[in-house]
Amino acid sequence: MLTPFGYFDLIETFPADGCAMCRLTERDVQRHLDSIIYEHVTDPLLHAKFRASRGLCMAHGKMLIQPGNSLGVATLYEAVVDELTKIAQNITSISPTRGFSRLVSAKSSGNALADALSPDQPCIGCETQSASEIRYAQTLAEHITDPKLHTAYAESRGFCLTHFRITLNEAKNAASAKRLISTQTDIWGKLRAELAEFRRKYDFQNVDEAIGAEGDSWKRAVLLVGGE
Repeated sequence: MLTPFGYFDLIETFPADGCAMCRLTERDVQRHLDSIIYEHVTDPLLHAKFRASRGLCMAHGKMLIQPGNSLGVATLYEAVVDELTKIAQNITSISPTRGFSRLVSAKSSGNALADALSPDQPCIGCETQSASEIRYAQTLAEHITDPKLHTAYAESRGFCLTHFRITLNEAKNAASAKRLISTQTDIWGKLRAELAEFRRKYDFQNVDEAIGAEGDSWKRAVLLVGGE
């Protein structure tokens, strides 16, 4: 059985700060968006996808705003804005009647347009991110007993809560799930101890004690729970 590339990506990324899967999926999405901008920006099928998804979501749309991307982004989003304009123009105009019936008609048209403007398919960046998350989760779940990968995971900052839950769902047996839970729980335990130590040193009675590695534990806790 061939070792998946994700195995090596995880081992290489675990020593860095933060959730390794957050870092890897962001990298994968960025690479995909770069390939779109530089290789596929005139592809009619891609334009159709952008129209259907109403462009990219807020988080992934921001990833497109980089030096050198302006023409490609303008090309893609011209198609998106064209789609939005056509949808709006196709919605039945508000009835010219007066009084209550006019208000009802206006509200009805507004609701219809709001529904029509909803995306018909997910953001391309979100699709890439979801696929990457599953791939890395499966890799860790399937190879958690591998000494090298397990050690890298155990010595890391751990996965954020969202990515740990995804990984648990990919565990194929109770033994793998138990190993994942044990390792992540140990990581949480270390962080909890650092948070307690940070709070202790923050007390006015201990202000003379130097703050060490626990100094940024409060920031890491936010990112470990909420993701990056």
